[in-house]
Amino acid sequence: MEESEVTNDHQKGPIFLLTAMDGQIHVFTQENSDKDQFIESNNLATVFPIINRINDRRIRILYMHIYDQPNGEKVICAGGQDGDIILAFYDKELAIVYKCIKKNGLEKSRVLPQSGNYDSVLCSHVMDVDWDGENEILIGTYGRQVLIYKQVAGTQDYNILWRRQFSYPIYRISHLDLNRDGLDELIVTTMYGVHILQPNMRKARERLLEVLQHVDARKRHMFDLMLEYKHQKELEKAIIFES
Repeated sequence: MEESEVTNDHQKGPIFLLTAMDGQIHVFTQENSDKDQFIESNNLATVFPIINRINDRRIRILYMHIYDQPNGEKVICAGGQDGDIILAFYDKELAIVYKCIKKNGLEKSRVLPQSGNYDSVLCSHVMDVDWDGENEILIGTYGRQVLIYKQVAGTQDYNILWRRQFSYPIYRISHLDLNRDGLDELIVTTMYGVHILQPNMRKARERLLEVLQHVDARKRHMFDLMLEYKHQKELEKAIIFES
């Protein structure tokens, strides 16, 4: 059994990793409501992806040690019953958005919140996910998470708009109108599969109605301006003075 500390949901707390002869590493975390009770958790495997590999291969671990370096990097060494020696290094860094690189270089930047909570960021993508005319930032992590960030209006900061966990690490994110209905699908490529996520049709319909209402109001406004212009021209014809 090995003990370590992780940050989960903005809270730092102890965890216990228990190796068993069934080839599984069981992770126990402290309950928020009861500090004296620990429960088994499956979510902490995102912090140590090597756990998934060990569990998939049913490696019977006889010895494990986690070393926390001063710079925040974690080193895991483990020895298996069949002679396997496993060594894993974890050094996670937050995703950073740089503004106007051509003008400012790498001096002006913004960190995407919680982007370092799910292991390494493997891919990123940009698209307008909520059809407001502004692009959002999507990132995929080795910790099997897809995070969508939206810029806060009037600022340079970003907030998490949407999050979803998959079964395997995320290798690529893209979008394409596959069924030619005018709405792009989100395509997520993982280690062992491709996932196609369709837009929310109810929200798409609501957004379309908003746009149509805006276009109709714009047309009415332009029509009223045209009538006012014609009326003004008719009044000018009655003027008897000229230069």
